[in-house]
Amino acid sequence: MLTTDLFWLVVRPLVVTSTLEKSDALVVFGGGLRHDGRLGSSTEERVRYAAALYHQGYAEHVLLMGGYRVPPRFEESEVMADALVRLGVPRDRIHLDRSSRNTYENARRTFALCSELGFHRVILVTSPYHMRRAWMCLRRYPLTVLAAPVEQSEAYRPGLSARLRAIDLVLHEYGGLLSYWWRGWI
Repeated sequence: MLTTDLFWLVVRPLVVTSTLEKSDALVVFGGGLRHDGRLGSSTEERVRYAAALYHQGYAEHVLLMGGYRVPPRFEESEVMADALVRLGVPRDRIHLDRSSRNTYENARRTFALCSELGFHRVILVTSPYHMRRAWMCLRRYPLTVLAAPVEQSEAYRPGLSARLRAIDLVLHEYGGLLSYWWRGWI
């Protein structure tokens, strides 16, 4: 019980949530691919949640932000798009960014893509432990950004191995926040 309480005390500051309302697009920040080209667990949970929000009618478009590649042929945003299509999102409603390599670039490219498409209000979909940094990066641009952290995240799974992975993810995020603050990105 104590370890669970301590874990939530550390995670809670990373989580940002908003009351969701109809928006121009869902924006999904990538979380990487496995070495065999499949979605990493963070990316997969984000894509699944975005598909659920799409089917609930929160937005008619989905922007997939991720230029991560696994040579020779796997591209993060394309693998994400294929997964969304399998989950029932029409391909013509999916817009890809193939160049961003980190959260800061995801936000910058999101704004560029939104400007190009005429979008002003977006719902940011990412893992709960990643939301604070992603939201802070994206909020620097003149967009209305609603935060939708994945509800069924790997960070919430019980068990020792799941908890150790979650601790690793949380430590990475605090390091990312410090690094982004130092660079002036948030």
